[in-house]
Amino acid sequence: MMTNTIEKTPSVTNTGDSETQTHVEDFATSDGIPKAVFTVMARCALFGYSVHQMLGAGYIVGSHAFTYHAKDFADLQAFAAKLGG
Repeated sequence: MMTNTIEKTPSVTNTGDSETQTHVEDFATSDGIPKAVFTVMARCALFGYSVHQMLGAGYIVGSHAFTYHAKDFADLQAFAAKLGG
């Protein structure tokens, strides 16, 4: 999760003291993967499954000798739900 701290500078319209705001990027990780996808990937990892995003579309889920092809994000979410995640 990326956190940016922004210091506000006093301006003519701002009569109060300088404030500090924290902005959390919740739409993508540093790898460009949307946070919702990254969260499902992490939940699968808790059950011992690795998830790899394919170049075209879909995801490959694997664990030891088991592989599963999720055709889209909804399919990946359904798989994670079956795992309990």
